[in-house]
Formats: sequence, C-alpha cells, structure tokens
Amino acid sequence: MESVKQIEAMIYTIRGHRVMLDSDLAKLASQRMEKVDDAINLLFSQKME
Repeated sequence: MESVKQIEAMIYTIRGHRVMLDSDLAKLASQRMEKVDDAINLLFSQKME
C-alpha cells in the first residue's frame, strides 16, 4: 500500500482543480491504464447524455 506522502505527491493542481494522472490511479488500483481510461470514458459519456 502506498503511503499518504507518496499519494499526495501524485496529486497535481491544475487551474484550481486537484487531479491525478490516470497512470497513477491505475498504479493505486493495481489495474491496467486501459481499464481506468475505459471507466473514465464511460463516466464522461454517461454525464454527456
């Protein structure tokens, strides 16, 4: 398990929003980046409907 400081180092502030790279999220979730991208795309497509 990642320590809090390691996770905090993966969080960036962009235009006032705290964000994480999908590759960092994938590492934390122990999933391949493609699976995370698929989930994000699904969420955005549902939000746009």
